[in-house]
Amino acid sequence: MLLGGGWRPSRWLAWWVGLAAVLTLALLVRPGLGAKLAALAAGVAYPTLAGRWAWLQLLEQPPRSRWAAVAVLWQAAGWAVLGGLLAQALLASARYMLGQDIFSGVKLTQVLPIAAILALVGLGLTQPGVDAATVRERWRGFWSSPVRFLHAVVLVAGLAAVAILLVRSGNEGANVPEAELKLRALLETMLGARPRTKEFLCGDPALLLAALAAWRGRREWVGPLLVVGMIGLASTLNTFCHIHTPLSQSLLRTFHALWIATLLGLAVDAWLHRRKPAEQTGG
Repeated sequence: MLLGGGWRPSRWLAWWVGLAAVLTLALLVRPGLGAKLAALAAGVAYPTLAGRWAWLQLLEQPPRSRWAAVAVLWQAAGWAVLGGLLAQALLASARYMLGQDIFSGVKLTQVLPIAAILALVGLGLTQPGVDAATVRERWRGFWSSPVRFLHAVVLVAGLAAVAILLVRSGNEGANVPEAELKLRALLETMLGARPRTKEFLCGDPALLLAALAAWRGRREWVGPLLVVGMIGLASTLNTFCHIHTPLSQSLLRTFHALWIATLLGLAVDAWLHRRKPAEQTGG
């Protein structure tokens, strides 16, 4: 029901009941396949719920302080962690822990939540008060509007970012620069559990900056930054899908990513607004 938006509750209730019935049947008939499907559903749903919650929170009740903005990041990450724990519980077996089997839905859990929040931000899909007719009208307006050079640049950059995200969704990824490999080794040595680059250097700081933009009244930046922030939420969940990695290590990696991203996001925000008087920021 949380994803219901402006649609009739009966329609969304039927959807979730049907999905639960299919997953339950799969678990009973083919437990291995059923566990993968259920983990895939959790991997898509929880980051999407986290992103939707953050979007509505920032629109309807913007943070009143920097630390309230930080709380938005940590609470959204908490949703992703819950989904990751559920996915890990579903896939916890000797075959996964020994590396004899892998979770094959990683790429979908990376892309679908980002696409869902992009549809929410751009078209209002599942947003309260926005019905199907409004979404269709916005979609037609999108396709009939003229294409500007900036739009084309943003589209190409977005597609390139998604391609890089998919290619590098494994442990080491493809064509990782030597400098980044050295940074990974350094972080592993210093922290005991290396935070993922997509989280502490990209997605999580972007989500914090989205919350800080809402606090400062710069609503035009909230949506784009939130979409980028979904990279971090999807990566957080994916961390827990590496079943061969101890749970304590996955939790520690996520914690390190969050506190580093918090410091980085606050530093970037302070640098961007270093010349503005405090009274203009609402602080």
